[in-house]
Amino acid sequence: MEKRMGAKILFSHGSTNTRGVAMLIKNSFDIDIMLSQTDSSGRLLLFKALIKEENYTIANIYGPNKDAEAVQFYHKLSKLLRTNDFGNEENIIIMGGDFNCPLNINLDKKRWNSNSPEERRKIY
Repeated sequence: MEKRMGAKILFSHGSTNTRGVAMLIKNSFDIDIMLSQTDSSGRLLLFKALIKEENYTIANIYGPNKDAEAVQFYHKLSKLLRTNDFGNEENIIIMGGDFNCPLNINLDKKRWNSNSPEERRKIY
């Protein structure tokens, strides 16, 4: 698959079809992956890499959407990013993904069941 895609594939997946994160890194991209870590639930892909003589920690996350799980997940991630392996003052940290952090609970967490244009306009 990697030869056909022309890229390295890094991924973390859970035991169901509901979660997972992945990254494709073009084969011609000059990167040395020194350390990587995933979690068993498919929510985290974290790696330390050397790119153009700079140290990077790169994270792809799929955050939980339940508050109690999210607190636990982000606490664990914060601790992991502060370890010597992944987070020190010399590393540039890049994070991306779906954080599942609503900015407005009324808009972002409310389920709208109506197909009525008038009802949908109320959202905005």
